[in-house]
Amino acid sequence: MALAFISLLAALGLAVGRVAPESVAGLWPENGLTIARAANMQLAAGMSVEAEGLPTDVSEETIRISQSALRREPLAVSALRNLGYGASASGDPMQAAQIMKIGSKLSRREAGINIWLIDHYEKQGNLGRTFKHFDYLLRTNSRASGTMLPLMAQALPATGAVEAFAELLASGPPWSANFWTAVIENGTVAVPAASLRKTLYSKGVELTPHHDEFLLTQLTRQGALDEAWTLYQAASQPLSSVRTGVLSDPSFDREPLLAPFDWEIIQAEEFGSRLDTERGHLHVNSLPGGEGVFLQQLLRLEAGAYRISVETKKDGGALGERALDVRIACAELAGAATFDDKIGLLPNGASEFEISGPCRFFWFSLELDASKGASGLNFQIDEVRLVKA
Repeated sequence: MALAFISLLAALGLAVGRVAPESVAGLWPENGLTIARAANMQLAAGMSVEAEGLPTDVSEETIRISQSALRREPLAVSALRNLGYGASASGDPMQAAQIMKIGSKLSRREAGINIWLIDHYEKQGNLGRTFKHFDYLLRTNSRASGTMLPLMAQALPATGAVEAFAELLASGPPWSANFWTAVIENGTVAVPAASLRKTLYSKGVELTPHHDEFLLTQLTRQGALDEAWTLYQAASQPLSSVRTGVLSDPSFDREPLLAPFDWEIIQAEEFGSRLDTERGHLHVNSLPGGEGVFLQQLLRLEAGAYRISVETKKDGGALGERALDVRIACAELAGAATFDDKIGLLPNGASEFEISGPCRFFWFSLELDASKGASGLNFQIDEVRLVKA
């Protein structure tokens, strides 16, 4: 799990400078916690500031001081941690594990114990326990998230990780939103992340659609369209965006939350669009000569004949002939080389087209052809109808 990326001095809170342990051990009154702090300093003094990973050499003096601390204060968990490090460094991992498990029962807040147990359980392939100690560490150490969350995201493709993460995230830990941010920033784990989110949706867990939209975009760019489609279906169930036909929201009644399977409104220098969900239409403005795609949605279509119509309104009269075009292009199997059809639309008229071949996912795009509107275009779209003929 690449724990070498964890700076031990930062993760364990041992960056105590180069104060001599004796200056702490000599403080009055002498007690176990004070001596345990001296042992921590002794451990830190034997490490370089640049050291990464878990300690592989624990001095006899650190062991002696830690034992002295525990004799005076059995709840000095950091001293127990030091003994666990000592057992591990001396080649006795079983004793080290016993010590660390005892320490974990005494306190969930000891970062060094949690990090050691994360490494221990990961090597055993016990991802459930591994992620449980990730959880302890993230809940109790605010400095850990910047390092640990990317490691957790990186672990998503491992066998059994989705199931282990689902059990952990179903409890709603406070770091879950930041975890999804780390997953999206990783950019390479979208497929298992989609599987995890589908599992969580099936358990009734509330998730943020914003994260789904990022994952849908990543999956689409990676060509994982089946995974994107099933994630969209799962994510749309708790929302008012469940499809009742071929298109999502054909009447522009709501804000698109799950692009590209919801509408993606595209802006450019020559044209722009504004959605009015209260009145249920899309306002479109174009400069003279402005052309290009201004509205797009990813569809899953069966082979067959389809009828397409676009209901528009314009002040002062109808749109000119071919002011709007529809483009249907395959989103898989090399795209345009497989299927790419540009369909001219008359204002408020219907056109038909036919889909054949192996393609299943298509980009459905509305394009402006303002070349015949010398003064540009200013109109609204009330509804886009796409039905199987």
